[in-house]
Amino acid sequence: MATIHEIFRNSGGDGLLSTFDSDFKDYNKVHEGIRQFDAKKHRVMDRSYYKDKTIFVPTGEKDENGNDKVTAEIARVARVPLAIQRYIIEQKAMFAFSGGVELVSSDDESDLFERVRQNWDDSKIAFDLSEIAEYVMSETQVALLFHSPDEEAESLEDFRFKYRILANSLGDKLTPHFDDITGDLIAFTRGYEVGEDIYKDIYWTSEGGVVLTRFINEVHESDTSLPYEKLPIIYWEQDAPECDDTEEVISRYEESASRFYTQNDYTGDPILFLKGQVMDLPAKGEQGKVLESTDKDADAKLLESSSAHQARKLEFEMLEKFAFMLNRSAPLDVLTLRDMAVDSGEGMQRMLIDIYAEAQRKQNGYLGKGVQRAVNWLVHEWGRLMEVNEKLRVEVKFNQLSVKGESEKIDLAMKANGGLPVVTHSTSVRMAGIEGNVDEVINNNNGDNN
Repeated sequence: MATIHEIFRNSGGDGLLSTFDSDFKDYNKVHEGIRQFDAKKHRVMDRSYYKDKTIFVPTGEKDENGNDKVTAEIARVARVPLAIQRYIIEQKAMFAFSGGVELVSSDDESDLFERVRQNWDDSKIAFDLSEIAEYVMSETQVALLFHSPDEEAESLEDFRFKYRILANSLGDKLTPHFDDITGDLIAFTRGYEVGEDIYKDIYWTSEGGVVLTRFINEVHESDTSLPYEKLPIIYWEQDAPECDDTEEVISRYEESASRFYTQNDYTGDPILFLKGQVMDLPAKGEQGKVLESTDKDADAKLLESSSAHQARKLEFEMLEKFAFMLNRSAPLDVLTLRDMAVDSGEGMQRMLIDIYAEAQRKQNGYLGKGVQRAVNWLVHEWGRLMEVNEKLRVEVKFNQLSVKGESEKIDLAMKANGGLPVVTHSTSVRMAGIEGNVDEVINNNNGDNN
């Protein structure tokens, strides 16, 4: 078992009296993920990368040769940041966790399970799972810190473990410490600021339980024994930001759109070309316009696009396709859904099978494992509080986000039931939602039938 001295030294410091070296962990991918997620930080908004145009305009003066004098000015180009990464990540988080989470116990009658289930429901962890998924996919890391604000509760019935989410964009610098052999999380460092002070909290396990070692402005402040046997930290991490592989595709999309709009500012409207000496140019709104000139070759023409910018349109469509396809996502706006022309939720889910498959992969992978660890922590700590030694297994079951209607579910169930009803009369009246008093309707119908 590593000591806190060894843990802190491995973090880049030199024992308890040294400073924390922020370069120990590669935070570049964290900052890159935050940059990608925030459209205002995209490269197209960086004037050193996507530069404004230098133009030369006449000053109204002539030089000695009679030519117009010009001066250089900076003309702003159109900058169109598109929050595609945010759209994709929020969609993935929704499909992964918005179907709901159930806790399935190896013993439904267990008092321990009842405590865990109540704690899970009362603390509302399930409501934050989509947010946790967004943090880890955009910033590559996030943590959930359990704490015990109810330690003075008079009874176990009044006690609940609570939690807070730790993320870089929330002001936390997260550094996990893993065992080199087992890969287990053996300690965790959280850096944050309080006013002008810099705090470093290191959670680590000793033979007596969990210890919180705190540094303030690089000075060892305290060691506090916490009332847990296991680290109260659930940590999620992935190797790169979720949309990192398509960063260049999305950047090209934004830059192409920006160039298109910049050019459209110059040529989007028809341009009037005049030839010859003009005597009279009819004013705006004047009827029966006639251009008068003393030059017999005088002429006026409007220059406008004869196409719908097909090449640019094709480029936009291809870039959008690649951005969403490679991220196993899809634009699900109202117009796109209308064009799908599907007549049932079942058909919609089949068309979105790739998105559902991606959601299930994350549920069965690192996202789901983190949720299971949170449940396991609650089971262990509640077992300790209740002084029970039963080997209770509580598993997390993720429900699929469904776009099916109730009528589709009933139709499918009736087919499986040989066409016979699958709900009671009272349930069907209640589901219809037309009648206010279900029992009264049932009784009246029974009287009419008699």
